[in-house]
Amino acid sequence: MPCFSSIFSGKHPSYHGNFDLKVSKKIKNVITDDNMIDFIRKEGFSTFGISKSKGHHAGYGFQKYFDRLLYFDDALDTTVEDDFSFARKTIEQLEMNSHGKNFIYLHYMSSHSPYWKPAINEESNLALERYGDPLSEYNDAIVKFGDSKVEPIMDHHKVESIINRQKERIKNLDLVLGQLFSYLEIKQQKKNSIVILTADHGPNHFGEPEKPMMNRSRLNVPLKIYDFKNKNKEILENYVCQTDIYPLIKYFFDKEDKTNVIPPYGTKNKPIISESIFNDKYKVSIRTQNHTFYYTCKFDPKNFAIMINEKIHIRIDFKNDKIIKDQEKLKSEYLKVLEEHLKKSKNIQIIK
Repeated sequence: MPCFSSIFSGKHPSYHGNFDLKVSKKIKNVITDDNMIDFIRKEGFSTFGISKSKGHHAGYGFQKYFDRLLYFDDALDTTVEDDFSFARKTIEQLEMNSHGKNFIYLHYMSSHSPYWKPAINEESNLALERYGDPLSEYNDAIVKFGDSKVEPIMDHHKVESIINRQKERIKNLDLVLGQLFSYLEIKQQKKNSIVILTADHGPNHFGEPEKPMMNRSRLNVPLKIYDFKNKNKEILENYVCQTDIYPLIKYFFDKEDKTNVIPPYGTKNKPIISESIFNDKYKVSIRTQNHTFYYTCKFDPKNFAIMINEKIHIRIDFKNDKIIKDQEKLKSEYLKVLEEHLKKSKNIQIIK
């Protein structure tokens, strides 16, 4: 849920406040008043979504942002089968509004948890020397946890089969998305469509003991944009964040300044900030081309307070393991970036 709130609002968890289902009960709206879905509706689009996020069912009022939203429970035994139905339901929606403008949001979950009921291609393509129960296979690969169960430390040898299973899930997603893309091609709608593929985080099994949870492997997510107007394939070296997607959407309608939009559309070139607020910890990563700055401190969930005076961990990693002198000065510069970032929050108080 924190990631989707950031995608739709263009804001970080410390700003929109939706970072933990238990703690965030006092937040009235799942996303901020200024959000991508509301913006796109005002531009005359019909909005349709399918979600499997446990924070997006009717109890949280997420459906109010859409003209039509379908919620699928993230159940152990139906995740793969559900994926196949998403494209069909989307095509039905597009047929109903074939002469109008459509915004579609699809939330696939099968590649997120590749240890539930397997798909047919997994059974066909993977080696037979494995557990019959993928969930047992996953649990057996966990050596220990970091601060919480969202930080599994995995056995490197045992995790190989899980990575292979995840690859098969992604191949499967390629097939189910192919149904939708084929429809757009047959209906000659590719030239009128922009498609964005992204995720909430990288592989969750890339954790190591005594290393930050928010390492580059976990933070690097797929971001692929198909834009018919952009004829050349471009691979961008600049870092981007899920919070950059909403400004990009606004830019497509000439309603965002280029300095706030990622290349090649704009000129934004600022440090990338990623946050995790979970239980009693605030964790942040600030990335530039040459460094990754990590900072962990106490979080008071009762008072919504980030207690930067109770520092737990601070660290800088260097690109290509190149160490530079005067690290304390560099840390001080990153701390200033962090402090300016946290000042923008309206939901959380900062205790120095």
